[in-house]
Amino acid sequence: MPTEKKTESFHFKSFRWLAPSVVVVPDGPVKHSDTFGERAPDGAPDFLISTPGHVLGIEHREVLKPHKTDGPPERAYERYQDEILSMGQELAELRGPPRADVTVLFGTTVPTTRAKRLALARALEQLVRDRMPEDRGHVRLEYGDFRGHPINSVDSVHIHREERLTRSGRWVAPRAGFVWRDCVPLLQSAIDDKAAKYNSYLKYCDECWLLIVADSFKPSAKIHADDKALAHAFTSPFAKTFFLDFGLGELHQLKTGSSP
Repeated sequence: MPTEKKTESFHFKSFRWLAPSVVVVPDGPVKHSDTFGERAPDGAPDFLISTPGHVLGIEHREVLKPHKTDGPPERAYERYQDEILSMGQELAELRGPPRADVTVLFGTTVPTTRAKRLALARALEQLVRDRMPEDRGHVRLEYGDFRGHPINSVDSVHIHREERLTRSGRWVAPRAGFVWRDCVPLLQSAIDDKAAKYNSYLKYCDECWLLIVADSFKPSAKIHADDKALAHAFTSPFAKTFFLDFGLGELHQLKTGSSP
């Protein structure tokens, strides 16, 4: 399944889990576009729920915090970091024991080409291998400890070795970011973007909802709707419009009205 579709699936499952306290979602087979090798018709909503005599469409829309125009979006840096961590962990697993959990604190830049990201992942895997502590031991490596290893864009590496692990070691990166609370313009823009395709969606369903998602686990989408946003009446053609704070596990049905 393509990465984008996996993300949509995670968000939709969270929506279904949280929905009973907010809205009744029909119980029926679900078709998710472009999964299981099935091609959805062009213009159809991302999810179609079929019940006798009725098809409900649910369109997914992820939102991100506005980013500065003088550099790549914050989400791009997160994806680059995730790729480096994934490759580093895979390289470590291919070499086998010892097992260790690895935490990488990245700097302010990350390689923007895949070849350089792979080179960094290889260098990190070798550094971890060379500086592996004793069983159940910890070690923190900083920039001065990287000599002999072609490592840039990393401030520190933390290694925790644990031979008793019954799973593979995990490679992670701590992240932090400010919370964006001025959500009204951001959410209205997301609605407007999907509203332009609303008539197309209705060709494939009897009713269509919009699910707006902020994956606030990630700094690039650390968006929490405040009381002002939840009390605001948005302009939306969709029968129902929702905001899912994926990180906090909170689902809200937004107040909406049709455009004049």
